[in-house]
Amino acid sequence: MRHLLTILFGVLLCFQLDAQTEDSLYINARLAYDTGKFTECVSLCNQGFQAHNANIVYYYHLRGRAYFKLDQHNQCLKDFGQAIQLNDTMSSVYNDRGMVYLLLLDYKLAKKDFEKAVNLDERNAEYYFNLAYVCTKMIKMDNAIFYYNKSLELRPTNYDALVNRAYVHCVQQHFKLAIQDYDSALKLQPRSADLYLQRGMALISIKKYKESISMFNRAIKFKPGYYHAYYSRGRARLEMKDFKMAVLDLDTAVAIKPDFEIAYFTRGIAKLELNSLIRDAACADLRKAARLGYGEAYNYIKKYCE
Repeated sequence: MRHLLTILFGVLLCFQLDAQTEDSLYINARLAYDTGKFTECVSLCNQGFQAHNANIVYYYHLRGRAYFKLDQHNQCLKDFGQAIQLNDTMSSVYNDRGMVYLLLLDYKLAKKDFEKAVNLDERNAEYYFNLAYVCTKMIKMDNAIFYYNKSLELRPTNYDALVNRAYVHCVQQHFKLAIQDYDSALKLQPRSADLYLQRGMALISIKKYKESISMFNRAIKFKPGYYHAYYSRGRARLEMKDFKMAVLDLDTAVAIKPDFEIAYFTRGIAKLELNSLIRDAACADLRKAARLGYGEAYNYIKKYCE
């Protein structure tokens, strides 16, 4: 989910403005914003305020967006607040302010603004998406599913909503539903190594190990050197009691990422299962995992290595 904020903030590029509000100064300010000249945009908006332009609410909204791009979040919030005081029916202002609160990790205020945006515009898939996302951050998973469903009803091919809903399904241990969402997402991005990895991990959770290995193979095909895929394939092979192949996959995982603590732990378990004659090597892996901070390894060290 690390890419989500970048996707979410794309909503800020939309403008809610009808033809009657157009004036040349505003058009120039908006053009400055669109071309990344955010300081110039602020300056032009200031001129609009000084001219007592009739479209002042839109200047506040636009300047707030420019301040957001300039990382001046306090001023940004002030401008969005001013815009709402002047016109509390603009859904995009609530959505944009919610995005700022989300960035500032104030999830309660973000949720409140996204709810207001949805109430004002019940046909906007992005607003439901944002509301679902903040519910996920607040660990309100049933609410998150509800709003992702609403978003996908309006935009069935929303890739990010499918992937995010699959994640929530996994958290709720509804792995079959998660797999269905991953399947839909893969139709949209059939070369995504991350999707194959995630689908494979869901398959492990329902003990479909052979199918999961096929997913990890595809992940490695599309992203060579993908240590998470090698680790996960090794884990699946460990569950299938194919200890030799599991060790080989885990060898590759730690060769690519030498500080991959859980891979050392899992390789240690595989070596213990493989042959008591290599117990010393297994214990070395368990101790390495422990040194790297994987606490569960100490239980195995105490049981098998002391």
